[in-house]
Amino acid sequence: MLPYAVKAAPVKGLHAGSQVTFVAYSADFWQRNSKGEHIFPKHIQNCDIKKVYAVFDPTCYGANCDAAGHASGGGALSEDSGQVVLSAIFKTGPGTIEQDLRAIEMGEKLMAPYREKAWAAYFVPVAGDFLRAIQKATE
Repeated sequence: MLPYAVKAAPVKGLHAGSQVTFVAYSADFWQRNSKGEHIFPKHIQNCDIKKVYAVFDPTCYGANCDAAGHASGGGALSEDSGQVVLSAIFKTGPGTIEQDLRAIEMGEKLMAPYREKAWAAYFVPVAGDFLRAIQKATE
């Protein structure tokens, strides 16, 4: 069972200006557990969809979320009639590998103002075959 609702068309309501909550694990501020293994903290951030890339239906969202390595696969949650809905999956973030490594080493969070194709987070909509696979796996 999923901790969030997955509706038939969760991406239909997202547009430039929509607020989402980005949830993931992040390489920022990692720690070691008693066994010496890396523990990556939860990353939770409210951010906004800035651009919707679409031909007919949305294919990608650009947002002002900040994230470091290991956040791929995190969710963009939106609200639909008071219910939290998984709307998109985090694909890639704004930092370069070098910036990510420096942030991890220094324990800093990478942050900057949104600039399309220069400093943006990108999400893939939960739709089509991907949506159907999630729904089937959670039946």
